[in-house]
Amino acid sequence: WRSNDGGDTWQELTNGLPTGSDVGRIGITICESQPDVMYALYADASAGFRGVYKSTDGGDTWSGTNDNNMNSMYSTFGWYFGQVRVDPNDPNNVFAMGVPMYRTTNGGSSWFETGSDMHVDHHALEFCPNQPNRAYCGNDGGLYVSYNSGSTWNKLGDQPANQFYAVEIDPSDPARL
Repeated sequence: WRSNDGGDTWQELTNGLPTGSDVGRIGITICESQPDVMYALYADASAGFRGVYKSTDGGDTWSGTNDNNMNSMYSTFGWYFGQVRVDPNDPNNVFAMGVPMYRTTNGGSSWFETGSDMHVDHHALEFCPNQPNRAYCGNDGGLYVSYNSGSTWNKLGDQPANQFYAVEIDPSDPARL
């Protein structure tokens, strides 16, 4: 959906995009240096991967970019992901985040798995505005940095962060968690 009046009214974008009740989570990104170029990442209603779509005219028309290499990127929990990011200085350098992370360097003509040296379950990716080749990726394994626009990644260690999955109380000593 798109609004041209600050959200007072909305128009469904259907020219080349999936529609209907089986559309799930959608992620979107717009290239800062070329704002008419944008990408949308679709999951279906059953949490599976649906595809990546590209517009070069500000969202008026869209075309699918998936070359079938990405079909298992969500495993069975696409509702948990939905992030896509385009390099603000290069509209052809795009990252789709899921269990693995996928990348295209040719505007979506082909995609390849990237970041094999990183932990899985990718949730965040940001480009450093004052250092054009630097990017940060956050996933279930922590924070990673790239100094070459996402070609290679290095883990940033010694982070004061935890991810808890469960908490238990000791039944013989309730003060012990």
